[in-house]
Amino acid sequence: MVVNRAPRGQPDPYFDKARNVWVAPWRKADGRLGKPTGRTRAAAEASRNRHIADEAADAKLGSLADGFHAGTTLAELGRWWLDHVAVHRVRVTTWSTYDKQLRLVGTRLGNVPVRKLRADQVATMVSELAKSGSPSRARNVRALLAQVLDEAVNLGLADDNVAKKVRSPRVPKVQRRTLSPGEVSRLLAACDDRYSAAVALCFVQGWRVSEALGLAWQDIDLDAGAVRLRRGSTYVVEGPSTAVVGSA
Repeated sequence: MVVNRAPRGQPDPYFDKARNVWVAPWRKADGRLGKPTGRTRAAAEASRNRHIADEAADAKLGSLADGFHAGTTLAELGRWWLDHVAVHRVRVTTWSTYDKQLRLVGTRLGNVPVRKLRADQVATMVSELAKSGSPSRARNVRALLAQVLDEAVNLGLADDNVAKKVRSPRVPKVQRRTLSPGEVSRLLAACDDRYSAAVALCFVQGWRVSEALGLAWQDIDLDAGAVRLRRGSTYVVEGPSTAVVGSA
């Protein structure tokens, strides 16, 4: 009678006196024999189980498109997500913000394989961002990473979205200061004549900067003293395009 048989009918672990280690042999899918070792029988069996799990993951991911594999890193997934998912769903300004946020993730966790990413690693990163003085940025990065890892789960790169297990930091309410009418008047008086009209539209009429940048001559009726808001224009340094103009 065979006792203590290893999972999947693998050979039993044994102690190698010559090397003073335990060996937990396992039969690979291609028929070859692997021999992971450990100082104890339990450590050798744990190592063997990790090899078996890695082989199963490799087999599951082997058929995925775009070169995904068991070792695909968080940085590689983030870049793929930006270029193939986010680019079709958000405005270029939002895409640029996502790019900056995923670069922050990349500097801390970019080399970690997606399927090996742990919730405590994400929690540590979020905590460090919050401690650096930007709880709101830490919250946004955590939310973005949750979106990216949702895609990883859909693709089979991960079994669970560990970012969703991490709590967002509390963001204190900030009372933002606005310019008084007197300050706006002094700003306009000190402004270069080339920009005074745009500044007036922003601070007097409440336009967004992108709306002022998108203003064209055909939008202005000098006789009537009227301006028609038609579009917004935003320029980014990097992204799927150098500029975007959208209807307002």
